[in-house]
Amino acid sequence: MKYILLVLTMLVAGQTADIPAAKPDAEPRDPTVPSAALQAQLQTAAQTLKPPTTPTITLRALVAVKGRAPTALIEIDGGALATVVSDQQLAVTAAGTALRLRIVSVTPEQVEIEMTDLHRTIVLR
Repeated sequence: MKYILLVLTMLVAGQTADIPAAKPDAEPRDPTVPSAALQAQLQTAAQTLKPPTTPTITLRALVAVKGRAPTALIEIDGGALATVVSDQQLAVTAAGTALRLRIVSVTPEQVEIEMTDLHRTIVLR
């Protein structure tokens, strides 16, 4: 509002206002398309960042004894063996990535594992 009053005051006084003229032939820039500099940064980031990989988890044994909680023996990435029960947490390193595994449940039929870092749940049978 102040700008309009200033321009009107200057026009009444006979002064010219330095109002930037709009270019009639210029096309408006699409705000959804990134600039060349931003596009280069995005491509560099995409090349350097790798998504975490899901480790290979194999169910080796499942033991269910009457009167005791079921226990499972799992193998992680073909090397590390772990004995797990329900509501247990593991920290493992697979393919150079540290992951947290939460054993949701171990039943005589299956083992349910949640990979908290990857937001994935797997079921081993």
